[in-house]
Amino acid sequence: MASTQPRPTPSSAAEKEKETNDGLFVVPPRKGETFPLDTPLTVSKNAASRAKDLAPLVADAKALLRFARKRGLLVGRNPVPFVSAALGVAAEAYGVFLSHEKTASAARATHSAARRASHSLRSELVAFANTFEWGKHVSLKNLPKFAPSLVPHVAGALEANKAEVGRTHLVL
Repeated sequence: MASTQPRPTPSSAAEKEKETNDGLFVVPPRKGETFPLDTPLTVSKNAASRAKDLAPLVADAKALLRFARKRGLLVGRNPVPFVSAALGVAAEAYGVFLSHEKTASAARATHSAARRASHSLRSELVAFANTFEWGKHVSLKNLPKFAPSLVPHVAGALEANKAEVGRTHLVL
């Protein structure tokens, strides 16, 4: 039987944290701060409602990330700026225009990397839309006008591709 290593104990001088009986570290309150320790932490109803409202936007952003991966945009690159780009394009599909700085801070990326990733993703979306008859007039300039119909179309194409791949594996 292997022996277990002793658990490191916090040094009070370096960390200014106090260990409780159950092994958790608790930051002591600063001067003048009071914490209601008897009150349980609860999530407000507004936060749950907001999460429910943002679920379709997050699903569209995930579909755009799958699209970027399928088209080879993520190969050899940091995927975090593409999260920012996908959030921006998905938000545009819902009529909300977010700056690269806001989406980059939400995805914890730099705004310059987010801008480059956004341009790559948008260019690829334009190329995808141009393959269809209805998308012949899509360009980078008018992509926000087509985004409400393009983003669900991308998600549908990915699902159809997934179903087609599933059928070919069954046949083989």
